[in-house]
Amino acid sequence: QLADFTISAPNQKPALTGLVSDPQGSAQPGTTVVWTAQASDPENDPLMFRFLLNGMEAQGWSPANTWSWDTSNAQVGPNKIEVQVKDNNHGDEYVSQFADFTISAPNQKPALTGLVSDPQGSGQMGTTVMWTAQASDPENDPLSYRFLLNGAESQGWSPANTWSWDTSNAQAGPNTIEVQVKDNKHGDEFVSFAADFTITAPNQKPILAGLDSAPK
Repeated sequence: QLADFTISAPNQKPALTGLVSDPQGSAQPGTTVVWTAQASDPENDPLMFRFLLNGMEAQGWSPANTWSWDTSNAQVGPNKIEVQVKDNNHGDEYVSQFADFTISAPNQKPALTGLVSDPQGSGQMGTTVMWTAQASDPENDPLSYRFLLNGAESQGWSPANTWSWDTSNAQAGPNTIEVQVKDNKHGDEFVSFAADFTITAPNQKPILAGLDSAPK
């Protein structure tokens, strides 16, 4: 009597074919990064996934092949993400794949380091005073400037860091000049710097009060 007996191949572990993020590669703190693991199993066994961030469990074993990473408190710089996958036929054995992701420092506002005038400090009414703002941006973002005289706009937002003030009709005495600067990453937020400038009354010609003769 004959009988057939089939020796089946041993159950295979699942295979991880990818670990991708959205967005890819890098992001600023506060971005939500969605990680997706791509895996398959030769026998179509049900799969379980676990995600780790820099060696620490971020999402425990579950059927979900995705993980949403809230980077609000993530460390700035390189981070290593690992996904582990296992089926229900190999106990605690798993396969894993790694990916790198960089958290960039948040974009910084520009810095105003000075506001200088030529001439400096004071000038007679009618003098043209040239104001120059000195500013820098940590990321070299393009900057826009606005100048105000005694709280009123004198030159609107523009890339020009200088303003030429014709003081012909300026108020005599102290004046406050303010410059505001912003980059293209912070909406309407700006930083400002103020300086004082005194307009002196124009020098007056002498006045003849009379003409006397001696003897009269």
